[in-house]
Amino acid sequence: MGKSEIVRAAIHPAIGIARIGDSDEYFIGPELPGEPALPSDGLRDATGRLKKQAARFRIYGYDADGHVVEELTASSKTKIEWEVEVANTKAAWYDFELAMDIPQAEAAARRNPSIAGAQRAQLEIRPTPKKISGCNAGRAAHALDDGQFMGKCVPLGALHTDDRGRLVFTGGSGLSASYDGRPVSTFANNDGWHDDVSDGPVRARVQHDGRDIPVDPAWVVCAPPNYGPEFTSIVTLYDLLTETMIQAGWATPSKSVSFRRDILPIFERTARIQWLNAGFFTQFGSGGPQDFLRPELLQRLASEDPQENELRRQVFNAFRSPEYDDRQRLALPWIYGDGMELPASNNRQWMAIPPHMYDALQRWSEGKFVADLEHPTVSPNAIGKVAIREQPGALDRAALEFCLADAFHPGCEVTWPIRHASMFMGPYRILHRSGLDPEPDYGDELEPAAVYAGGWSKPTSIYGTGTPGGPLWGQRAGGLTRWMAVPWQTDTASCRDGYDAAYDEYVPTFWPARVPNQVLAEDDYETLMDKAQPKTRRLAAYRNREEWLRVLPGGYLDQIRRMVDDFSDLGVVLRQPGPDDAHELGIPEQLYVEALPSHTRQKLQPDAGARARLAKQELRAVEKAAVGTRRQTRKAARRRGE
Repeated sequence: MGKSEIVRAAIHPAIGIARIGDSDEYFIGPELPGEPALPSDGLRDATGRLKKQAARFRIYGYDADGHVVEELTASSKTKIEWEVEVANTKAAWYDFELAMDIPQAEAAARRNPSIAGAQRAQLEIRPTPKKISGCNAGRAAHALDDGQFMGKCVPLGALHTDDRGRLVFTGGSGLSASYDGRPVSTFANNDGWHDDVSDGPVRARVQHDGRDIPVDPAWVVCAPPNYGPEFTSIVTLYDLLTETMIQAGWATPSKSVSFRRDILPIFERTARIQWLNAGFFTQFGSGGPQDFLRPELLQRLASEDPQENELRRQVFNAFRSPEYDDRQRLALPWIYGDGMELPASNNRQWMAIPPHMYDALQRWSEGKFVADLEHPTVSPNAIGKVAIREQPGALDRAALEFCLADAFHPGCEVTWPIRHASMFMGPYRILHRSGLDPEPDYGDELEPAAVYAGGWSKPTSIYGTGTPGGPLWGQRAGGLTRWMAVPWQTDTASCRDGYDAAYDEYVPTFWPARVPNQVLAEDDYETLMDKAQPKTRRLAAYRNREEWLRVLPGGYLDQIRRMVDDFSDLGVVLRQPGPDDAHELGIPEQLYVEALPSHTRQKLQPDAGARARLAKQELRAVEKAAVGTRRQTRKAARRRGE
């Protein structure tokens, strides 16, 4: 049978993720599900600067039945012209307070309210869209560098193509600044400031065999760096969007539950946070009371034997319901939720896994699952080795698996609007807003009633639908990242762990898979590996966890201000071999160790960890004061009838 005729095409991944880096060098982001992007020559350049993570896009041709025919690359019979438009519109948008799709949501005021009218356009960084075609087209000629913030040019990245004509996007360099000299003072809403993250549409024109082929567009997001590149969060962005696709009718939950596919990842991700948070290390780490990966326990969890019914039921009961119908402080996951406030005031103080994951966990607890732990599949080591029909889905998933769907407060890569089906034109594919359909002006405050159809009422689900034409509908460049913190550095240095120290110093936590809390430091790793040292000292070194933010000196405000310039000085947690007597010591054979640039390690002070803990205590006080101020503002507005 001959090859089917290509009648349409689509760009994959549907949402590509690039990341900030202060180096001119780059590496390609994840392209295989479950496989992190780890360049062979490291994540830093020779000077210790963080490399950029680039997003690579491909085009696949489909036949009339929706089957993948082939990847379309630049050749004598296929002409491809790419177009990318990105923007940063954070400073012209509204403050982040809480996610606006939860019952605790309130109206949000404009950022930079003193700048009014037509002058507000100067708060939006919108470089001229760029087109690129051919193979090995260079970055220098395709820079997105003519956008301005208050009259100052702010580059947002560049385009190039690889040797097959695929598009490669590299984003910003982490250059954040204030146009009027004001220092940063809060985690999310620093007026006068800009950063160089961005997002926007990726389009292509394709001519194949002399015919113009319609192409489904994609989207690119440039996000902060990933300091835990080998880790995924307990709930990934792919998991979250899969729930959104199910709610929209674009996806169907699996009829059967596989232990290996559906259940084991929840336990693995929980256990692996031991390398990023001291509380998880104590409870879920190797040898801990709930070490899900301990072989004998894992065998029991994976067994469908009725004798294990009670064990499975107890584990399931430990997880928080996505109905948020009970304030389950001790429930899993030990991650903060979208409604996090100090003191805790609502059931969304902590997160829950999405409904389809919770349902799979419940069916597992009832013994209604396939016990396939002993039947691992062999994963390909390159996207080209994946069956052609599966490549588009693999690319879509790989890009999103290494993004967060933990607390949208506001988040790392994107935030709460992404979970609404009205944001999408199809599975995982952002709906684009036409230039002929401008977004309305929502006024000095963005009210929840302007976001949802029919006005505001307590939502029955966070996977809702926005008002047609509203902010949860079709998007323009900058539409996803505008809801995020400005600048991103202050949020990354603020969202930590153990805010209620009277309860626990380390848990719950915010985003450990991207922003570590406590880590195994290089000095301790070297002590552990030194067999000349006493066993007790080696084990003490292994059990010690240092504060990740200790490299930023001073109190809380000092730390978020230093983060603006020194974000690449922070450590990246990477896999290292354990000692050859690991089994005798009772520790894992593979360890994950903080890797600092040499200049940071040399200047690190002995008391840095203690100072970092004091700064965290100061952060708790600052956050409590900020919550109190927000509440007073809301009460005053209600008294005025606003």
